[in-house]
Amino acid sequence: TTKQIVEYTSYADTKTIPGHYVLFFESSDKGPDPVLLPKGVTEECCLALALEEELNSVYRQGRVCDQSIGPLEISSEEPPLTST
Repeated sequence: TTKQIVEYTSYADTKTIPGHYVLFFESSDKGPDPVLLPKGVTEECCLALALEEELNSVYRQGRVCDQSIGPLEISSEEPPLTST
């Protein structure tokens, strides 16, 4: 099944050197105005690669060239099941 992002948040973690971005997202099979995750991008490692490709050149330069930004950290959550 295709998962959908229904909520997300992020922050810059500077507790490590180099610092890195942390992205938390909640996925579901349905939700209001969802963003569809492409097929095969539901694995966190694949999602991290897809997200890093979409980030701007300043991020990529810090990540790859001068290594001033560490690897993107992703945490995904499924919403709790509700009884009906």
